[in-house]
Amino acid sequence: MHEKLDDAYEDQNAAHTPSISAINLSPVPIPKFSGRIWEWENFWHVFNHSIHSQNINNLHKMSYLLDALQGEAKESVEMFEVSELTYPLVINHLKEKYGDNRVLVDELLTKLQNCTARSERLIDQHRLCEEITSIVPQLELKNEHVDNTFLQKQIMAKFSVAVQSAVLRQKQHFAVDTWTTRSLLETVKGHIKAELNIVRQVEMPKEDAHSMTKHKAMERQEQQNAKARRNRFTCFFCRKSEHRPKDCEEFPTREKRIEAMKKQNLCLNCGRQGHAAAACSSGACRQCGVQGHHTSICKNLFSSHPPVTSQAPPKRSKPFPKASNELRRMSSARTHIISSEDAEPEQNLPSDTVLYMEGSVGHSDTFLLIGQAQVLNPRTQNLEVVHILLDTGADRSFVSKTLAERLQLNELNSKHLTITTFGSTTPLKQ
Repeated sequence: MHEKLDDAYEDQNAAHTPSISAINLSPVPIPKFSGRIWEWENFWHVFNHSIHSQNINNLHKMSYLLDALQGEAKESVEMFEVSELTYPLVINHLKEKYGDNRVLVDELLTKLQNCTARSERLIDQHRLCEEITSIVPQLELKNEHVDNTFLQKQIMAKFSVAVQSAVLRQKQHFAVDTWTTRSLLETVKGHIKAELNIVRQVEMPKEDAHSMTKHKAMERQEQQNAKARRNRFTCFFCRKSEHRPKDCEEFPTREKRIEAMKKQNLCLNCGRQGHAAAACSSGACRQCGVQGHHTSICKNLFSSHPPVTSQAPPKRSKPFPKASNELRRMSSARTHIISSEDAEPEQNLPSDTVLYMEGSVGHSDTFLLIGQAQVLNPRTQNLEVVHILLDTGADRSFVSKTLAERLQLNELNSKHLTITTFGSTTPLKQ
């Protein structure tokens, strides 16, 4: 009887005891890796746990790896054959390229150097402090020595004069050996937070309502200026906003620009990060109209002929040559060739009348409005320099017959003109 009661008691307790089962966590999705070196460590830990360390065929691992790679990282492994044997080679290649701590430290130092505040307002100073505070501990994790006077001075110079003055006053309460970069950032953060609390708690007097309105207007103007600065086009080669990428003088050649874009993991078609040119949805090149490359690295931008330039007329010109010898062509929609040969007298004066004079020039100095231009010779494919006589009162343009024949200009149509020379009453039909 006692045994039955004990069994019944145990069964009752077992019925009320909750069952403990193992917790099954959902698998962590494999992140995408586009070549940003500071994302490599996280990517490799997840991929190693989910795929690389699993007992599956290397060909399947290779497929998972290629699916996770994007942008510059995927382009760097396209040289390898997709097979079971090349998978270890691809892994070693990625580790050597993106697993180098020295390169990651250089990226962090570059970020720290480029940190700037948008203005001297407390909110912008606070954002700058948070950005620097996130970079310095990462450098410490990479065994970088951050507690040095040079780095501390660089960090201090990034803040406003008011913040620097407050930090220097607080520094006097620290011993020399206890003042570190971390204590510097903590002092900056504490001062800015205290000032922000004061600004939020202080009540403005009623008589200062006008100044408050003015302050808000200035703040709105500052926000608009900050928005304009953000929207300003920045050259992604040198990170300056004074020019467009295609006009960058620090990277003058196409090869240097492509190298800079690859180093920054930029899309060769639009200049943004996060994707490759093959997956870019932006428009085509504005120089040649072809999709796949940015206008700043277009081959036509570097292979085009230099622009035609004009030169100022000389102070003293030589006697102007006769029209039948060396009068050069001037670009115009209406061009005529004048020759003094075979001129016929004409009694009546038609509507198309040209005043023409031929004679020798005296020894007195003559000033003419003359320019130079370059024209393409279709026979030699070379640019030739020609002289242009500019007549602001003329309604027609003429080119010498010699130059027209040398340039092999096609005659589109012909028209007879009536020419009257100076001092003559008899018109000539030409």
